[in-house]
Formats: sequence, C-alpha cells, structure tokens
Amino acid sequence: MEAERSSLSKEAGEGCEVERAAIPGGLRHVQRCEGFGLKSLVKTEMSGDAEGCEFKSRTVLNDRPPLEVMHRGRWTGPCPAGMSEYDRVGEEMLELAPAR
Repeated sequence: MEAERSSLSKEAGEGCEVERAAIPGGLRHVQRCEGFGLKSLVKTEMSGDAEGCEFKSRTVLNDRPPLEVMHRGRWTGPCPAGMSEYDRVGEEMLELAPAR
C-alpha cells in the first residue's frame, strides 16, 4: 500500500513534475516524467464520499496509445458474515449484501 500512496506524493521524483488540484469532491494529480529515453504522463482523478467513490487514471508512455483505467466503488452495507472490509467482493457477493 505504501508504494501506491507514494505515487501520489506531492513531491516530484527526479526528472518529474507534479501538479495537484482540488476538483469537485476530490483531487486531480498529474505527473510528467522524463528519463532514460522515456516520457510519461499520468493523470489521476479521485472523487467521492462515504456512499461511493470513483478513481480514473490515464497513462501515456512516449507516443504509445494511452492506458485508461476507471474504478467505481459504492457502499452496499456492512460486510457479510465471515468477511472483512479488506476482502475482495465479486459480483456474486453483491447479491449477499443487505438491501438498502
């Protein structure tokens, strides 16, 4: 988890520039890096509240097509018996969640 958090650090690593800005309900983080013959651009937006969240990321390496990722999460109720908040939940488990 630490490595994931450090990629969103306010401090730019060597050869990198970082921009951070508040967006409605969240944060935008843009990191541009250049080194070892590579140029990268990573743009990440995170937003949400106690009911749900959204994470979007777009990565461009040199002139290659971008890689785009989006994750959405939502509160569906307390964990079913035998599960903790750190367990992965697949579609089949969502049916076990109590109705809201």
